[in-house]
Amino acid sequence: MRQYSIDFETKKYDLGFSNTDIDFVGDNFSTITDFREDINEHRIRAGYKFDNSRISLSYAEGKDKLKVDDGRHLDRKNRMYSMAYNIYGDVEQDFVGTYKTYRYGHNRMVDDIRNTDTYSFSYAYRDKRFEQEELMKYATLEYEKPKDQITNDEIEQIRAILDRKSSFYNQFELTRIQDETFRIGNYKKTLSAYVTLEKNNKRYSQTGNLKDSLSKFTGGLTVSYNRLGIGYTFTEKSSWKNSGGSYKWSKDTKEHELSVYAKIGKPSQGWKIKTYAMFYDNKNDPTSSKNRKRSLDSIGVEIGKEMGYYEWAISYENRYKTSSRDYEWRVGVHFTLLTFPNNSLFGIGAKNSGGNASTRPDGYLLDRPSQLKNSY
Repeated sequence: MRQYSIDFETKKYDLGFSNTDIDFVGDNFSTITDFREDINEHRIRAGYKFDNSRISLSYAEGKDKLKVDDGRHLDRKNRMYSMAYNIYGDVEQDFVGTYKTYRYGHNRMVDDIRNTDTYSFSYAYRDKRFEQEELMKYATLEYEKPKDQITNDEIEQIRAILDRKSSFYNQFELTRIQDETFRIGNYKKTLSAYVTLEKNNKRYSQTGNLKDSLSKFTGGLTVSYNRLGIGYTFTEKSSWKNSGGSYKWSKDTKEHELSVYAKIGKPSQGWKIKTYAMFYDNKNDPTSSKNRKRSLDSIGVEIGKEMGYYEWAISYENRYKTSSRDYEWRVGVHFTLLTFPNNSLFGIGAKNSGGNASTRPDGYLLDRPSQLKNSY
């Protein structure tokens, strides 16, 4: 593997380039055909800083070529173009647009029908202009004193705590617009919305109708006020099905997810509560003879305690498993560095796959197998 990168940054400008090459040759295996695989990825980014805002552009391209004895077998090429505009201050706003192309080559029909273009748009709004009465309420929680004993200095300290926490998250967060829940309580009110459209190119060439050619549509809206928030997401999937040697287009699933989250206790080290409920509809089982789900498909709840720059949390989830046609429950204790709040660092617990299965230990490192990490 060969990897290198170049970065240049001034007070106003920042530029960057990175490249990764991976070559793999499989000619010493007696049970498979000899092959050679070449993988390349490179990224280019550029940004400009204004007085209270920033604009950035980026381009990424990835290639994966696999050759076997009888010729080319895989020729995949993906591209991503993105633009982001961020506004800072007492009112923060993020605007992000992304365009991605996924190409699997045209050697086989099964490759051609997988080619897609993806369009993503997202917006986030955060307002930290707290009223004096709201700061007073936070101060009574932080210092555990009645209102008449709170001083002006302590009010300003509360304001500084909230500013410091929001600045801390902005500094370390890699994808600012993807998850707003860890900001709960640091802003007076927030709003985030996104929509993603994945267009199947083969279907679009036949119909010319974007709506009827979407292999995946996802949208979401999250709003919060002070220490309480609610969210909703919707996902619909469609795909090609092989029927008698020919491919037919049809809808697969619909998902609706509702979420509620809150923060209680001290502003500096409070308790956070997350909960969600998902509703699932399988269009491939119209007679309900297999596992069609029109009712509650999964639920989850997590309670976490902030401890400065990290968090401990406990969680419970109950999810329907298509393979067993039963519900699987999972409990766990999780450790998260708040520099990367979207993914827990590690966790331990137990799970039961339903039916006659026995309860067994469960755990993970870096990759949490949980709906709660992306529910909000």
